[in-house]
Amino acid sequence: MGFRLDGRKGGVIGGSAGMGLATAGLAADHGAELAIAARNPARLEDAYLRWREADDRRGQAEGLNALGSRTARMGQHQQAEAFFQRALPLWRVVGDQRGVALTLSNLGLVLERAGHPQGALAAYRDSLLHWRAIGDNRGEAIALSQMTRIYAEAGRRDLALSSYLDLLFLTPQRDTPAVQAE
Repeated sequence: MGFRLDGRKGGVIGGSAGMGLATAGLAADHGAELAIAARNPARLEDAYLRWREADDRRGQAEGLNALGSRTARMGQHQQAEAFFQRALPLWRVVGDQRGVALTLSNLGLVLERAGHPQGALAAYRDSLLHWRAIGDNRGEAIALSQMTRIYAEAGRRDLALSSYLDLLFLTPQRDTPAVQAE
């Protein structure tokens, strides 16, 4: 769940209960105009429009990512791709590499499901660079895993092996479940 408040306008993305909504309620009590977007695509679009009106680029990027994820789950891959493509420059403008990496990963998944493995590989490769730049081993592992599978399915055993070996030699982060179990 995400909550954004910029001046007097804000929005919530996520489920129907929890801290985001509680915080949103407090903001509304103090006169903020809010858009609450749960699982309803129309409400997600409304939240995005409110963030755009407030010129909140981070909120816009979050809204577009939520719309992309929602439409991808509904099997509307072309529309999801468009949402993710629109989010990328916004993440770059606000300087959020994690947002860029996550959006590229989502874009790769959508392209793969739409039957465009080369486009998916390009998105995963780009996301990998951002995950590495911010030191996110989990994101890096996901990107490498996806790349390994696509290379293997394409018969590119050399590239599949290379990305698989990169995956094997990642330094685990302390907050990953496998490390916590030790």
